[in-house]
Amino acid sequence: DQTLLLIDGHYTSVMRMLLGKALCYLLIYMVSSLFVLVIAPWLFGLPQLTDPLTYWLLLLPLLLASVFFSFFWSLIVKHREKAMIIWVFTSIPFLFLTGLSWPLSAIPAPLRALGLLVPSTPGVQAFVSVSSMGASLRDVLPQYLTLWVQALGYFLITSFTYARLVRRSMKVA
Repeated sequence: DQTLLLIDGHYTSVMRMLLGKALCYLLIYMVSSLFVLVIAPWLFGLPQLTDPLTYWLLLLPLLLASVFFSFFWSLIVKHREKAMIIWVFTSIPFLFLTGLSWPLSAIPAPLRALGLLVPSTPGVQAFVSVSSMGASLRDVLPQYLTLWVQALGYFLITSFTYARLVRRSMKVA
């Protein structure tokens, strides 16, 4: 039983729609990330202690996890204005949870566990390690695997939530 959506007079599955939107966002953010992670440091003469392949291998699960994380929250938050308010009030706590501006050892264990649900936490830890400390992908394997688990988990949660919302709206109509 596939849940179908009517988009511009054509029926498509929830899965195709989610994957299409994700690919679009992924390509846009890959270009943006290329600038932020490769071109800007090069322009400013900042040392980069890793190779581009490691960046791309880390970037793929980070962006996928972030995209599906955002898709899920877009289904929960009904009004665009509320999304911006949530973003403003969660961005600073999420920054602290990464351990970038506050030592991880000073963060209580329940909050560190909460940080593992947010793609920025393992993503920032991995990128700082490879770019500033010269770590290899093997050295950041826990963060790398966490990003892939998040990407898959948020994809599944989003697809099930979206399909449920579509089925519910079909019953009402």
